[in-house]
Amino acid sequence: MTDLTETREGIANYFNLSAQDAVTLLTGADTPTITAQAQRLAEIDGQNEMLSRVQGNVAPREGATVQSYSAQGARDLDMREFTRELFGVDE
Repeated sequence: MTDLTETREGIANYFNLSAQDAVTLLTGADTPTITAQAQRLAEIDGQNEMLSRVQGNVAPREGATVQSYSAQGARDLDMREFTRELFGVDE
């Protein structure tokens, strides 16, 4: 291995980047450039992870029991009864 390859691997390990990311994305020709690239990739990865946790799929009412005779339901039944009487519809 060349010194530059070893440097890339060491910096990638320090910033918890995969070996594939190190080979593909750390293209700098010197240590400060490679370090800056790795730092930025780690920041982006951290932001993406945070966003995926914050904006994950959420179904707050999933599995909740539907109340068909709530206060709104009672008004709906009253309106339905009124309408049936108005138009002469029997059940």
